[in-house]
Amino acid sequence: MKRIFYYAAAIMALALLAVSCEKASQGLVLVADKTEFVADGEDEVTFTVMKDGKDITNTSGVTVCSEGTLSTCLPLRENGFKFSTSIAGEYIFSASYEGEHSESVTVNAI
Repeated sequence: MKRIFYYAAAIMALALLAVSCEKASQGLVLVADKTEFVADGEDEVTFTVMKDGKDITNTSGVTVCSEGTLSTCLPLRENGFKFSTSIAGEYIFSASYEGEHSESVTVNAI
């Protein structure tokens, strides 16, 4: 009898975990294709903007901006938002769309 109770409790815990993971992927999410890149002015990071699991990178009104000392927004290019630099350092970006803001993403130029 105790085993059945433990199995039922384990199944309920897994179900709750699955629901919380699903909710975590909802909303506005900024994704970088890499976290480190060469600071040579040519190597670049490509950002994708997701909302509720759908790619909205090329949707009108989506912006990707850096935070901190280099406070600028990236222009949307043919293949998404791209960033390159010749100055080594840590760069922090976030996305916004229709008043919603993503969590920050940090990339390092080395």
